[in-house]
Amino acid sequence: MNPAGTIVSLRFREMLQYRAAAWAGLFTQIVFGFIILMSLTAFYVSATVEPPLSREQLVVYIWIGQALFTLIPWNVDRSVQEMVRSGTVAYELVRPMDIYALWFYRTMGWRFGMVFTRAVPLLVLVGLIFPWIGMERWALPPPAGFMALSTFVVAMVLAGVLAVAITMLMQVVIL
Repeated sequence: MNPAGTIVSLRFREMLQYRAAAWAGLFTQIVFGFIILMSLTAFYVSATVEPPLSREQLVVYIWIGQALFTLIPWNVDRSVQEMVRSGTVAYELVRPMDIYALWFYRTMGWRFGMVFTRAVPLLVLVGLIFPWIGMERWALPPPAGFMALSTFVVAMVLAGVLAVAITMLMQVVIL
């Protein structure tokens, strides 16, 4: 495997070790998803004009937003922050790889690991289990088709790379 793939894989697997944090985050995203859905449903019921989104579109928007919440680049990688504080960043500088590329791939594994541990269980729960247990009203409907699903996946991968790039910019500026 190439160095980039190895770095992403190691950091991704490191993020998979934090199962309790992933379950707590999943629970939090579900609770906040229901709070937002119920609040907006109350507004929809009492609206005097036609809302801009249908109720089904609103459900999709809320659940996809909750599933991909950790993709938002508003924090930096704490391991990089600690390396700079403790001075062990010197070890990173002597590695036979560009330090920006090294940190980029580490951040990519970290960011995608966080998204994966929350998004997959949440989408399975709201997309498959909710309709099965009779909560169709709050369930995520299936994609419109294969083309819609594939363009969504491509867009989310590109959004993930952009989120990593923004995180790297924040790390460079802050540190």
